[in-house]
Amino acid sequence: MLTADDPRIDALPAATAALLRQLLPLAPKMAEEWARFEPLEQDLFASVGIERIPYEETYGAWTRRDVLAPEALTADQRALLVLLAEVPGLRPTKYPVYASRTLMRRWLGLAPAGALFSEVAHEGRRMPRIDVLRASARTQDASEAIRHLEALPVGERVECLCELIAAHDDWNVLASVELLDDAREELRGEAGAWARAAASEWTQQATIDPRRAAIERAIFVALVRAKQPIVPRWDAMVPLADGSFYAGPMNESLAALPEARREAAVLARLARCNRTESAGAIALSVLARYPLPGVAALVIAESKRSPEGRKWMDRLGVLAKDSPAIAALLAAEAAEPPALVFVAQESPRAASELDVLGREQLVIASERYDGSKRSIEAIFAARPDDEGLVMRTVERWTITRGGVPAYDAWLAMGDSGTIFAHGTTRVVADVVQGGVECEDATLRVELAQARAERPRRAVAAKKKAPPKPRQKAAAEKKR
Repeated sequence: MLTADDPRIDALPAATAALLRQLLPLAPKMAEEWARFEPLEQDLFASVGIERIPYEETYGAWTRRDVLAPEALTADQRALLVLLAEVPGLRPTKYPVYASRTLMRRWLGLAPAGALFSEVAHEGRRMPRIDVLRASARTQDASEAIRHLEALPVGERVECLCELIAAHDDWNVLASVELLDDAREELRGEAGAWARAAASEWTQQATIDPRRAAIERAIFVALVRAKQPIVPRWDAMVPLADGSFYAGPMNESLAALPEARREAAVLARLARCNRTESAGAIALSVLARYPLPGVAALVIAESKRSPEGRKWMDRLGVLAKDSPAIAALLAAEAAEPPALVFVAQESPRAASELDVLGREQLVIASERYDGSKRSIEAIFAARPDDEGLVMRTVERWTITRGGVPAYDAWLAMGDSGTIFAHGTTRVVADVVQGGVECEDATLRVELAQARAERPRRAVAAKKKAPPKPRQKAAAEKKR
C-alpha cells in the first residue's frame, strides 16, 4: 500500500508529487472527504496531462468510457498510474484509465494479463479481449458482449466474469452475478490453475458482500471440481448461504474441507458476514448437514440479538434430537447461571500493597469518581476533606461466578465504585449513589443483587461530600 512517505513519489514531477501526497490521506475516506478529494484528484491527473471525460460520456455506463492505450502513456503518466495502482479504495471513474486496481495492474503489465487482457482476433486485428468487450458493450443491454462471453470456454468465462464483477465501477453493464453463477455451474475441472492464483489474491479481503460472495463461490467451487487441495488460508472463503438456492455449492465445498478444519472454516466465513447477511440463519443451514458445536454456540449467541432468535432456537431444538453436542449446549443455556458473589475483600492503605493491575484500576476508579486524573501516590496522600476518594473508605473486591473470578470491584464512600472485567482495566459498571449503572441490563441486576448481599463491614463515610460531576450526571439521568 502506497504511503505519503514512499520515496518513489519523489521521482514524479514536483507538482504531481505534492498533489499525490495531499491526496493519499484522503483516499481511505474518499466518500466522506469528497469535497476536498475531487478537486485534488482532478489537479493530480491534469498535472500529467490526463483530463476528465465529459460527464455525459460516462453517466449510467462506465463501459462507454474510452481508456488510453498503455503504449500511449507518457513516462510521467505511467509512473503516476503505477503508484496509484497500489492505493486501496481509489476509483478514478471519470478519467480514461481503469477504475479497478486489478484491471489497472493488468492493463499496465504489473500483473499477468489473464483471460480478460489476453490478445484475441477481432475484426481483422488482434486486441485485448477487454477491448473487444468494451467495443460491444456500449449500450445498457450489452447483449453482444454477453454473447461473446458465452462463446468462451467455461473456465475463461468464469475468470473474465470474476474480473468484471470485481471491477464493477468500470463494468457495471457486465458485472452480473447471475451470469457468473450460471457459468460456475458448468465448471468441471477446467479452472484449477486460475482458481489457485485467484484464491491467494482474494483471501486478502476481509468483509464480504454479494459481489465478493459470488466471486469467492466461483473460486472455491473451481478448486473443488479441479480436485485442488484446499490450503488452510483459503478456508474462510468457503461458500455458505441461507436457504436452498446456494445449498449445492455450499455442501459440495464443505464436504471438500478436511473434517478437522471444517468448524473453524465455517466460523471464519461467518465472521465475514456483512449487514445483508444473517450469520445465525446461515449457520443453521450448515448445522442441518454438519452438527458442529461451535457453530451451534454462535446461533445461540446470535439469537439473543435477532428478532428471528426464537425461531432459530426452535430449529436448534429440532437438530438437537440427533446431536448430543447441540443438546448439551441447549441444556447448558437453559440452566440457571451461577450467581455473582463478592469475595476476597481488601482494604489497601498504601500504594505498596497493590500489584500493577490494582494500581491501574484504582487510578481509573478515582478519575471516574471525581473527574480528575491523579497518580496513585496522590490518591493515597489525599486528606479526608479533599474532593477525591478517601482511601480509608475504599474496598477492593473480587466477584466470582460459580467460584471463578469474573469481575474486580473497587467500592468507596459507601455508595460509589467502579467494576472491571476480572484481570483487566475494562470498565463494565459503575456504582453511583448506591445504584449500579451498566449498559447490560441483565448484568446490572446481577451486580446490584450481589452487592446488596456482600459481607458487610463498617465503612467510614465521608462527611456530606457533594455528588461528583460524572456520578451526579449519571444519577440525574437515572431519575
